[in-house]
Amino acid sequence: MKFQSGGDHRAQNARDLIESVRGRPLSQDDLKTKASELATLLLDLARDLQTPPEHRHSTQLLRLMDEPQGLAFGQALTDRVARPRSARKRVQAAQRLLAARGIPQSLPVFDRLSLMLLRSAGHIAPGLAAAGILRRIRQEIDPYLIAASPAQVGERLMQLQQGGLRVNVNRLGEEVLSEADAREHCAAYLALLAQPEVSTVSVKISAICSHINVLSWNETLALLKGALRPLYHAAAQATPPKLVYLDMESYRDLELNIALFQSLLSEPDLLGLTAGVVLQA
Repeated sequence: MKFQSGGDHRAQNARDLIESVRGRPLSQDDLKTKASELATLLLDLARDLQTPPEHRHSTQLLRLMDEPQGLAFGQALTDRVARPRSARKRVQAAQRLLAARGIPQSLPVFDRLSLMLLRSAGHIAPGLAAAGILRRIRQEIDPYLIAASPAQVGERLMQLQQGGLRVNVNRLGEEVLSEADAREHCAAYLALLAQPEVSTVSVKISAICSHINVLSWNETLALLKGALRPLYHAAAQATPPKLVYLDMESYRDLELNIALFQSLLSEPDLLGLTAGVVLQA
């Protein structure tokens, strides 16, 4: 990979830091210090690599996140508003969001005016309003997403890998409402693992099981193990073996995620599998 000005130096420092601790036992304090140093180097490197349009976009996003309701507004806009297939329901979801959260003042003037019009008159032409909402959301997220078709995923991953990147594929829209949805997601993960260009995937427990209840611990754990086990087996049987990350979403599921991860990888036929677990701080 070719780095922009300043990037080569930071990238080499990050590599040197990783090599300095490789294979060494570290105390908890040393581990925290080194992890913080590496995170700082990687964040600085990411800033060095930003193009001017990416810098403008990240600055605008930072202003939105700095608003008290900014994060909640952004999450609801891309999840609750974009999800309904009915134009009328999409407009209603947007109007409920605007009534509850208001219009973030950090948004560009055109976006604020559009949301004001949607709030007051979106019900008059819901088809037109819903199409406008989706188009604007897609403009914001398209640079960061790959269309889900196998051909497009494979082509894009090959381009990224040729540039020196290793890619962790993370499917969006993962929260499920029924076991039929969960089975569909599991099948989609298996299809991803079958693609030669895919080396790593992230899986959330909310995508593979619709009945997660920490109060019904044993039953929920058994359901999750039954859903995740085929994905681990598919990763283990690939040549070369692939990596599956168990990606945590909310703190209330912390112990459930760890128990699932440890118990499955303790099974005899999975003892040799390398897997990952992501636990948000």
